[in-house]
Amino acid sequence: MICHEWLKVCPAKRVLPPDYNRVDIRFNAMDLEEVEEENSKRKAQIKELVTKKGIEATFQLSDDMKGVRATLYWENTFKEHLSLKPLKHNTFPNHKWIVKVNDQIVKTWVIKDMEPLQHFVLTWEDILQEKEL
Repeated sequence: MICHEWLKVCPAKRVLPPDYNRVDIRFNAMDLEEVEEENSKRKAQIKELVTKKGIEATFQLSDDMKGVRATLYWENTFKEHLSLKPLKHNTFPNHKWIVKVNDQIVKTWVIKDMEPLQHFVLTWEDILQEKEL
């Protein structure tokens, strides 16, 4: 019996039913196995989808980088100039994407497994860190 139902039945008592604090925690190993199996199936489905269709990666400059002339490369192949607007590319796990400013590598991103949508933003911090090295 739920608490508010109990109070309707026994309004004068204003006491919770005796079993109110008891929590039913019937949990068995079968439930856990089913959950793990379901998770395993979902991971396999995502992996299959990523393997077949690839990963959609978007690349862009942060809002405060207007006017910066940064170029995006897949490995050593020029793709396009980065802008404030997200640029979409189809890619696959472990592909390496490189950003250059003035022909200097300022950022490298490696595509992760199991994430069908990935978003990368170049910031001033990325450029400053590279200059410190």
